[in-house]
Amino acid sequence: MTTNSRRIIIGGDKGSLSVYEPASQDVWNLPSHAAKINAMAVSYDNRFVAASSEDGNVSLYDFTESKPLKLNGATGTVRALSFSPTGLVLASGNDEGKVSLWNCITREKIQTFQSTGQKILCLAFSPDGKKLAWGSVDNVVIVWDVEDNKQIHALRGHKDWVRAIAFSRDGQSLTTGSYDKTIRHWNTQTGELNSTLTGHRSWVTDLNYSPDGKYLISSGADGQAIIFDKAGKMTQRITDLSQVVCASQFSYDGRFIVAADLTPVVKLYNCTVLNIEPWKPFDITPPSVVILSPKLLASKDIASGSRKSSVHQSSVRLLLEVNDLSGVTEVLVNGNKLERIEGYPDRYQFNFSVPINTESTLVINATDKIGNVAQEKLLVEHKPFSGTINKDKYYALLIANQVYSDPGIVSLDQPVKDMQRLRQALLQYYSFDEKNITVMENPNRNQLYAALDELQAKLDKLDNLLIFYAGHGYWDEQLQQGYWLPSDAEPNKRSTWLSNGTLRDYIGGIGARHTLLVTDACFSGGIFKSRSIFENASAAIETLYLRKSRKAMTSGTLEKVPDRSVFIDFLIRRLEQNQEPYITAEELFSGLRREVINNSPNNQVPQYGEIGQTGDEGGEFIFIRKN
Repeated sequence: MTTNSRRIIIGGDKGSLSVYEPASQDVWNLPSHAAKINAMAVSYDNRFVAASSEDGNVSLYDFTESKPLKLNGATGTVRALSFSPTGLVLASGNDEGKVSLWNCITREKIQTFQSTGQKILCLAFSPDGKKLAWGSVDNVVIVWDVEDNKQIHALRGHKDWVRAIAFSRDGQSLTTGSYDKTIRHWNTQTGELNSTLTGHRSWVTDLNYSPDGKYLISSGADGQAIIFDKAGKMTQRITDLSQVVCASQFSYDGRFIVAADLTPVVKLYNCTVLNIEPWKPFDITPPSVVILSPKLLASKDIASGSRKSSVHQSSVRLLLEVNDLSGVTEVLVNGNKLERIEGYPDRYQFNFSVPINTESTLVINATDKIGNVAQEKLLVEHKPFSGTINKDKYYALLIANQVYSDPGIVSLDQPVKDMQRLRQALLQYYSFDEKNITVMENPNRNQLYAALDELQAKLDKLDNLLIFYAGHGYWDEQLQQGYWLPSDAEPNKRSTWLSNGTLRDYIGGIGARHTLLVTDACFSGGIFKSRSIFENASAAIETLYLRKSRKAMTSGTLEKVPDRSVFIDFLIRRLEQNQEPYITAEELFSGLRREVINNSPNNQVPQYGEIGQTGDEGGEFIFIRKN
């Protein structure tokens, strides 16, 4: 579980790694392993997830960079992983009895502790990061001083393998679970046994404290998870699980419990009745500051302490993702306070100018609630675009359906006018030739198919395609499918509609290098599983143009939108007012999103992202300004 309670990481016995987001109920996959997952851990700043598998592979996935990483060194077969409170150090315990510390940034091994030589099954850092404890198959628990690199305690008392381990939230107690079916509380200062808990009829598989430290949840191979209070009293049993409960954990916001057993189902339980207070981390680190845009050229320059970027436009948007364990209180850029982007609580934006052939320096300061401060310096250099983009290879298919032949479908007033306004903006301001723009007023289903077939036959990898649709849309909740309604559509007869699935297949099959779909219709957000518009950093124009893209920009999500569209108004206004020679679709969208939200009568939220399963490679559709 991530500490912001937004993601649950799930490891499978066939090497799969999945991410489940409870709020949206989205599930997506991380790069998988070739063998059974033995252990997982998530860093407290939610940046990294580590996983080890039976084949001796240990992976490190960086959420901020959206890429998998490898540790630089041999790990052995690892069955226990734990992150330090800083999130910068990963501890691993292997079958040879060795505990290794790894730098998460360089991925190099820092040091190795040689234990008793017995297989290590569990591992945990203390809340202040100064102690590391592990349990092994010799029934002994070792408590290690990380700073002085020496053993503090060897805790003996379990009659069988030590399988689970957890520090209390205040770090004063260490709790261990064993194959001997018992749970033991140890004093971390003296090493003395405080108490022994019973209740499981088989071995204990996992232990986790509630975020406020008032409760302990234990998992067992007897098919149950048990909740104990601070005094050691059993308060609740969860028994609707299979024979072996592999793991159970409180969410860090204290609202629910997540549990996994040997079935392919992960269960969530409401625990608000326990009145658990949200997690208050032991925060010793400054905020994490990630520059998402503009694209960074290389790693930080050691001499100046600056990061560098090169841009082709004089108007530049700085996009930051700032996270902290205790919360971020202030983000400043050159002394200017930034506000969070609405809908993206960890994102901040700052617009600035870089004169042609010059450079500007930005100083970014982020402060958390404890007072820890992080500083980043960014040197942004303006360089004229030296690449070539063929202006004759831009095509547009503009579709407007407002008059419907079936009286059961209400006709509209605006789609054709909106389409003609967009056509005029493209011809007047951008590199679209009239012979390459296809205009379709009130096309029927067969005409839509014919137009898409023609594009599929004509366009190649040097072409750029813009598809615009305005008209009625429909979202089928039962089928989880969206539809366009052609002019000959019949109510409740899906065979006369055009589904998002069919449209997605066409977009994937059209050979253009870049395809941008812009839809102004009800329920248009169903074309993709919406990704944040800031999921990937903006790169230099050449790089974005060379990479294939399949993107969609929609006027809303899964909601109705009005006939009179503020979305198309602001889209055309942004196209007309732009003075940059090159503007990406993502930059175009970011400039109109807030205006649409603030001015729409029904608070519609426009969306932007990649169209799944169509071959997107991270590129962007680029509008080229005339003259």
